[in-house]
Amino acid sequence: MDLNHRPPGPEPGATRLRLEGIRTRLHRLTDAFVEGILEKPLFDDRKNALFLDEKAVTDQILDLERNGASSLARLDKFLELVKSASILYEKTNQAEKRDLVRTLTSKLEVSGKNVILTPKLFVLLVAERPKSSNSSPSRGVPRIWNNCLSISRRSLRL
Repeated sequence: MDLNHRPPGPEPGATRLRLEGIRTRLHRLTDAFVEGILEKPLFDDRKNALFLDEKAVTDQILDLERNGASSLARLDKFLELVKSASILYEKTNQAEKRDLVRTLTSKLEVSGKNVILTPKLFVLLVAERPKSSNSSPSRGVPRIWNNCLSISRRSLRL
């Protein structure tokens, strides 16, 4: 499971605004040509440049939408893994235990006979989440969800 931190990318909303700006500029350009302000060759050059920009931004929006769905699926899979980590560790063979430890930890140190494991940020987030005192669900959305989403947007480039 690849959960390395990536630099945040553009937000889909900001990219959509950029697309609207390009389309607005294209309309203004057409109006300027119709009113006789621009010559045909200059109009064609600017129009082609705007069409190329529009195509690039549209492709970027599609890519963001595809990657956003896969990022949420990866986040969901990771949260399930963290939730059942102790059971998985008890029931798996040595190779799978090593993979599980590699997936859930970011740093492994050995000092003499002591092994120090540093959990990844997401594991800490889940482990140190606020516990409910009444032991029954009191919210429609878990408290940890908003924190996970905000961190995942920054680190998983959503």
